[in-house]
Amino acid sequence: MDNLTEMGRMRANMEEIIKKKDVEISTTSSKLEAEEMLNAGLERKNKELQVRIEELEEELETERALRAKPNILTQMFRSFFKGLSDKRDLAHKLSHISLSGSF
Repeated sequence: MDNLTEMGRMRANMEEIIKKKDVEISTTSSKLEAEEMLNAGLERKNKELQVRIEELEEELETERALRAKPNILTQMFRSFFKGLSDKRDLAHKLSHISLSGSF
């Protein structure tokens, strides 16, 4: 009889251990699912942010290109007006020489 009683107690202990392990597995499984959902959400947000970064980089390139155009035009105008100024100075000198030489 003692063996049967001891075996009954061992069985009850084993069943209790199994119940605790089942709860532990269930809790761990729930935590894993929550982590996977969080990870999926973060990956989605990361992709959205990468797309936004690419859009902003394109906007920045466009802005830089637009800002460069006036600088190029300014340089062209400066060069053009310097050429005109040089021609005016040359014409002034030539007219001064020809006026001086005719007297």
